[in-house]
Amino acid sequence: MMDGMMDGMIEMRVSQLTIDPLSELPILILSDVEGRHLVPIWIGAAEAAAIAAELGQVTHARPMTHDLMAALLRATAAELHRVEVHDVQNGTYFASIVLGTGGKIQRVDARPSDAVALAIRLGTPIWVARKVLGETCELGPTARPQRSLTPAVERLAQVAPHVEPLEAIAEEDFGKWKM
Repeated sequence: MMDGMMDGMIEMRVSQLTIDPLSELPILILSDVEGRHLVPIWIGAAEAAAIAAELGQVTHARPMTHDLMAALLRATAAELHRVEVHDVQNGTYFASIVLGTGGKIQRVDARPSDAVALAIRLGTPIWVARKVLGETCELGPTARPQRSLTPAVERLAQVAPHVEPLEAIAEEDFGKWKM
């Protein structure tokens, strides 16, 4: 396995958590190590808050859902090997959580937002299939900054201070991934 590549997949990281200025929905943006490919995934507000809380190292008095999932994996000696975003169909992304239990590897279907929220809690790699990258964004000369922040961005930024404005996707690209 070459560094950062595995069986038609590229290792990605959470690059940003932002808000779509058109729909005011949260977007999780994954990028490769070189920053050449972006994968914008529209997610729910609860998942965005869970990801932002972990990125911002916010602790809660009681475990949140993804914290509970991580604790269950630790308690049962299951190992989260990786998260794979393996497909996109009609603007919907598909992911799997790849677990090791008792010497067996198991894939569990998951929403990408839940899989990523769990991966960042456990320090697990996030992999994206090259065919998914073909449906997303390669950075180029047309990339330009977002317009001014919308009220939704400002509201989310107050609750989740790790939210950053969208910087690298051209406005005309938004329609390509809209759900």
